[in-house]
Amino acid sequence: MAKTQTWSKAIYLQSNSTVALFFVLLLAAPALTFSSSVAYAQMSSDHMSSDQSHIPTANIGNRVAALDFSTTPANPLPSDTIDMNLYLFDKNTNNAIPHVTFNVGINTEDGKQVFLEVVHGHDGKVSIRFVNDPSAQTYKVSANYDSLAASYVSDFGSPIKVQGKVFSSPGNYKISIEVTGIDYDNKFLQEPIEYNFILPVTPMQTIPVKYQDDTFQVRAYSSFEISSAELLTEKKQLVLHSVGNNTAGDFRIKLEIPKQMMSGPFTATFEDGTQLTVTENNTDSSVSSLIITGQHDSNMTGMSMQNQTHSIFISATNVVPEFPIGMTLAAAALAITGVVLAFRKGSFLWAGKTY
Repeated sequence: MAKTQTWSKAIYLQSNSTVALFFVLLLAAPALTFSSSVAYAQMSSDHMSSDQSHIPTANIGNRVAALDFSTTPANPLPSDTIDMNLYLFDKNTNNAIPHVTFNVGINTEDGKQVFLEVVHGHDGKVSIRFVNDPSAQTYKVSANYDSLAASYVSDFGSPIKVQGKVFSSPGNYKISIEVTGIDYDNKFLQEPIEYNFILPVTPMQTIPVKYQDDTFQVRAYSSFEISSAELLTEKKQLVLHSVGNNTAGDFRIKLEIPKQMMSGPFTATFEDGTQLTVTENNTDSSVSSLIITGQHDSNMTGMSMQNQTHSIFISATNVVPEFPIGMTLAAAALAITGVVLAFRKGSFLWAGKTY
């Protein structure tokens, strides 16, 4: 700042024409600062990339603006708390572009807008935490509001909290992000920089599981199709068969299993014996809610993986009885009758010996 003031004084001491030229350059500074430069989204294995065909030329001087966009979890379920992280930085230097104002819009597949707010990150970073609340009529934002930037501000280390039904249904959500300002709280770009992302929220499937004359309904939230399921009562296992899963890497499946059919604790494995992680959430007295996480074989890619059939074996502590209830009751009745007859016979013999 001192160097700038000294330079300004030196200019001021020159002739009037030079001073005039200085003020012309000063007024033209925003235009010179925001000369054209390519902007694109940061791409990596665990972060999302924008649709390259929609990325315009960014007016940010000699800086190459890269937007790093990620969510935690990467493949969310409709009931998950989702952290959306935005970070704008200069790819030339890997330094953050400070005081970034983002216009964030979220639309469902059918075009319904479920979120639209302006947020600001003093250090170029913004984290938005979406907390699912099925009872909310509209979403509620909990954060400080900066009137200078006309936006909600992400405090250092603290996300902007949004509570409501933003991601309450499965489907592909379109995330539209516009960078409208940089460098200062109230310094706005003449043309916003636009980015577009697709966030898939895992769809739900209802899988019928036959048991003798009955059929149980298992609800599954999965990014890939589960073609069928079968119950192996003698092994206390539920087998999920999936077809055409061509996505390698981490995955999550949420299952809602009727406790009348199976109850835990549970374990899960792939068909080759690879152990999977099972997290149970038993808030519902009638349903066992499981989240199964694991990793697909990264070597199975392309057409070879599309033609593969993968099975997941879920083992339970208890399953439905192997015989219908009527037969079980009949067997119990016969057993009780046998005990009674034996008791009577024993009493008669005892009485004979006594007398």
